[in-house]
Amino acid sequence: MVGRSWFAGWLAIGLTIYTLYGYRHSRMGDRVPPLPPELKLITLGAFAAAGAAWWITPYPWSLIAPILILLALSAYALHATQSRTA
Repeated sequence: MVGRSWFAGWLAIGLTIYTLYGYRHSRMGDRVPPLPPELKLITLGAFAAAGAAWWITPYPWSLIAPILILLALSAYALHATQSRTA
């Protein structure tokens, strides 16, 4: 039980690093407009909340809650960037 939680946590950390590296070193990234400042602040808060949820909540929710938090962040970021470019 604990092993799966640690695996999921390290997997999330690894995927985050991989995504950030790919975004910053991508040739397509030059054409993407920068994120608005309020979205950067919300992103930090969402990652902090996901980390706290992973650390504090009991087993099944320690995997589900962070995923739901980060999915909500992704949906909000998509909505914010889509409405800004339209």
